[in-house]
Amino acid sequence: MKALSDRINIQRLIQEAESQWIHWELPSRFKKGLLRPGTYAVSWDDFETKFATNDVRRELIAKMRKLAQLLGVSGCKYLYVGGSLVSSKEHPGDFDIVWVPAGVEWDRLLLVASQLLILPQAQRRDEYGGHVWMAGEEIRIMPPQYFPGVEALRLLRYNRLIGKRPVPVGVVLLDPRQA
Repeated sequence: MKALSDRINIQRLIQEAESQWIHWELPSRFKKGLLRPGTYAVSWDDFETKFATNDVRRELIAKMRKLAQLLGVSGCKYLYVGGSLVSSKEHPGDFDIVWVPAGVEWDRLLLVASQLLILPQAQRRDEYGGHVWMAGEEIRIMPPQYFPGVEALRLLRYNRLIGKRPVPVGVVLLDPRQA
């Protein structure tokens, strides 16, 4: 069995993500309820100011922050957030995050968050309160003609619920070490 680092090129994923437009602040408005395409690298305080606007959102962000803290103490530097939590949807049902394993101390991660590595996706959602993927993980969703098996970080950059075709959207980049 190939090592994880042999199966996915983490450096390529980071370069691809960083080659997108990087914005250093969140927009004041949404376009059709969604973040404009690009990556918004912001602080946790700025993220909470923009998105923790009601009790449902505050609870989701608190759950996500707990998970981010576990990733942060393990050395994770990049946490991408997408989906309805970073939209204008008043009551999102969960959060969607992709964490990048570059720099992670795997022994430490196994100690603090082993469930993250061993549970199937559906159980990870139950355990942590949202969809949690590792960059490089292949996601299979419907409709397969548009997403036949897409790498998680790429999937996060598209809203698949608008019309029949995927629509590019923005994602927020947070540093889990600062959670």
